[in-house]
Amino acid sequence: MNLTWRTVILNFAVSLLLPATLLAGERPAKLGPVLTREQFPMKALDSGEFEFRNWGNDELVVFRLEVQRNVPAVEVFDRSGKLNLQFNIWIDGAKDVALSEAIRTKSGDLIVSGGAHDENDAYTNFVARFSADGSLRNVIQTGPFVVHRICPLKDGTIWTLGFEREPSSQLTKRHFEMVRRYNFDTGEVDRFLNTASLPDTGSHIYPAIGRYYGEVAIVADEKRVSVLLGPSSQIATYETGSKRLTIQNFQPISESSKFTGFARTTAGRILVSVTANGDGAIFGLFELSSSPTGRLRWQAVDGTTHSSRTLGDIRFTKLLGVQGERAIYQADNEWVETADLQ
Repeated sequence: MNLTWRTVILNFAVSLLLPATLLAGERPAKLGPVLTREQFPMKALDSGEFEFRNWGNDELVVFRLEVQRNVPAVEVFDRSGKLNLQFNIWIDGAKDVALSEAIRTKSGDLIVSGGAHDENDAYTNFVARFSADGSLRNVIQTGPFVVHRICPLKDGTIWTLGFEREPSSQLTKRHFEMVRRYNFDTGEVDRFLNTASLPDTGSHIYPAIGRYYGEVAIVADEKRVSVLLGPSSQIATYETGSKRLTIQNFQPISESSKFTGFARTTAGRILVSVTANGDGAIFGLFELSSSPTGRLRWQAVDGTTHSSRTLGDIRFTKLLGVQGERAIYQADNEWVETADLQ
């Protein structure tokens, strides 16, 4: 597939590591007082345009799933809601382009994952890196591996989460490694978490990768990678030095609960936002902890959960991320920043 990248700049993670101090704690977390409450730019909330968004490095990154030629695919807003940067991303020779993830690194690079059809309907899956000035730095073609989540590291490598298709039929393979690490210079350098090691060989996991945006997530640093497997109520942890893989079960919050947001504070506290349907539905924030028997579970963050989307006068929607120990979450058409978790 002969496609050439082209981008124009117009003017512009989360971690599920399991520190012992966190797992030993039994005291529920409590949100600090609200420090900031700002209106989101409507583009950042319009599900018909920029449906998916990530908070990190004190900025909001929103991106389109379906990219349009000569139309910004990624936009970056500062904490006051001011639009700072826009990226037009296209592949010369492509019939269509889709994005699955867009993340800005601390150095200002933009990392995107997605796929593109050429005029002959051949499909290429990719991970690409752009400089802050909009120029393309690198592209990795990931072959039959469809990347849906990305986690950049400080050393420039990228951990990815996705699924693999059969090259001939394009059907999802039964057995494959869900997590792969790429180096922009040398290609794939590591992989782990074969679906054969998961319940039902992961058959209920990989559809959720694309269908439920928060149900399956990856976070990493240079020493450890953790993967949240919401449909099977598990967390997989991979030590990159020893290549040791551990899979732990956690207690579901409720039968109908779905994870919608994940974040790890500087101190190592793991937070998730949850939505649920039906009688007894719970919305709110939860922190990962350990039960007296040692099983992982989610404890409600004090004062945040409710049977509707209302948290006092805040219409809670989802957790966007953290800034140090502060929680950043969406409340309808606003983003809200709290003081340090208590």
